[in-house]
Amino acid sequence: MKAIVVGGGLVGSSLAAKLATDGHDVVLIERDLELVRELNERLDVQTLVGNGTTVPVLKMAGIKNCDLLLATTDSDEANMVVALVGSALFNVPRVVARLRDEGHEESFRTIAAEVGGERLLIDPDTAAVERILSLMTVPGAVDVAPFFDGGLQVAGFVVKEDSDFNGLLLSHLRLLFPAVPMLVVAIRRDGRWRVPHGEDEMMAGDLVYFAMDPGETDNVLALLGLQRGSEHKVMIAGATRIGIELARRLEATGTGVTLLDGRRKACEKAASALGATLVIYGSPTDRE
Repeated sequence: MKAIVVGGGLVGSSLAAKLATDGHDVVLIERDLELVRELNERLDVQTLVGNGTTVPVLKMAGIKNCDLLLATTDSDEANMVVALVGSALFNVPRVVARLRDEGHEESFRTIAAEVGGERLLIDPDTAAVERILSLMTVPGAVDVAPFFDGGLQVAGFVVKEDSDFNGLLLSHLRLLFPAVPMLVVAIRRDGRWRVPHGEDEMMAGDLVYFAMDPGETDNVLALLGLQRGSEHKVMIAGATRIGIELARRLEATGTGVTLLDGRRKACEKAASALGATLVIYGSPTDRE
């Protein structure tokens, strides 16, 4: 697959690296020459210095034969232009745009409806908030992912020495714990993934992924030697977009939230956007 990534920041470079690792042909467009030089040292992708919103640069990147176009710059407006050019002028089958301002979403969706094809909107900040909230609901998990509209949950845990699962054969899992419906779907040991079989044994230090009914989370935690806490109070460092959205979501659950930031204007913005959250103007690293 031929992929073009416009924007060499954290999001763009991470996506480019993942696509290249998966064996795809990737061209990354970035206008900052110094950043391109840095990316060339650590990424195995073709880079192009230029403005990815312009037709000549996109043509140089090979957009006429592109299967996937990702617009991941720090500018919503630039990303919308890239998406529009790729969709309307070059009919790229799949276009992904990074948008951080909710006000731009309607415009993007209107474009997508007009030109057809696969058009995907991504918001890394919102995704980060969702991930933090998911991890908070499953203490001890290193990864949590919902499936089928939340009807199934896959969570990854590191097996502890005192866990009931330490030394347990997978074939014995259902026999010993018939009341807890769960399935081991993957195990990572010594840096290598393995597809689990009945004769595999879970060992302390293994990263084990369980598929479970979300309603059985507490039971699975108990077997792992973990316990769900109740987050009555949460402190957030930084009145960023992520911090404010996380505070807003936690407010809705009745959690007491304190938000700290060393920037006065950021605190004022947060205070006006939030309700019950206590916003404190001060450095999060200040022990006092």
